Amino acid sequence: MLTVLLVLSACADPPGPAPEQPRPPSAWTYTPEADPAPPLTVAELEQGLDEVVDALVTTRPTTVTDLFDEAMTHRGDDCPASEENGAQTMVAGDCTTDDGWSWYGVGAVSHLRNFHVVLGEIDNFHYVWHFSTGNVQVIAADGRVRYELLGTTWYRDYEGDTGRALSIELWGEFQGIGTPTFDDTWIVEDRAVELYVELQTVSGGWEGTWSAGMSRLPGVVWAFSFGELAVSAACAEEPTGALELQDQAGTWHTVVFDGDTECDGCGVAWVGDTEIGAVCADLSPLVEFEVDPWEG
Repeated sequence: MLTVLLVLSACADPPGPAPEQPRPPSAWTYTPEADPAPPLTVAELEQGLDEVVDALVTTRPTTVTDLFDEAMTHRGDDCPASEENGAQTMVAGDCTTDDGWSWYGVGAVSHLRNFHVVLGEIDNFHYVWHFSTGNVQVIAADGRVRYELLGTTWYRDYEGDTGRALSIELWGEFQGIGTPTFDDTWIVEDRAVELYVELQTVSGGWEGTWSAGMSRLPGVVWAFSFGELAVSAACAEEPTGALELQDQAGTWHTVVFDGDTECDGCGVAWVGDTEIGAVCADLSPLVEFEVDPWEG
């Protein structure tokens, strides 16, 4: 009998697997990428081009040297350390004045008017020469007034080979907070700038090139960039060259102008290899002026 029971036991089905325990939820979740934002429309690009022109002609380069001059009014007897070299004043900070103004960094600022400058390749009579460079912060004791000058600006209004000429360089991060004189200027905005302008007078007016890039703009365009955009009074409303515009979603658009052949005030817009269409804008403020593009 015992033998029969052992045989029956050996032939019985083995026990099944233990029931599977539920797994704990994963700490990771999958979020599908959102569909890319559509490119700007023709109307939006035209508005964006107007914003580009407005940004260019409101970013007055000499506002930077004006801000530097204003900061210099808050120097103490020995703070910051300073040195005069002709028309140029150099400062070195990391100190606090008796009036509580804190100075940090190093920089230089200079001004000349009606002076023949010989410097390297420069050998010209200059009507106006403004220059500043460095990394300078100046902060009031209560922190309500602040000057930040990181970069370089160089404004030259001089007598060139064909007559009056302008050579402009501006790049960096600049901001002036708490001084009413600058409240209505671009320098109170959070704007990164890079700008190079070379213009000269010819028989028909001004001509030359603009190269620029700016970012952190508040409108349709968040940033823009272009190099060697040729402008001429012969076709003031349309330059020759391409502009890159980035919208607030991060998409770059290219607008190509051919003012040297068509001169109709309109360019062709693209996103990558996709053509959007013709966009029209008035870029004449870049070449039609009496004093300069910022003073008009």
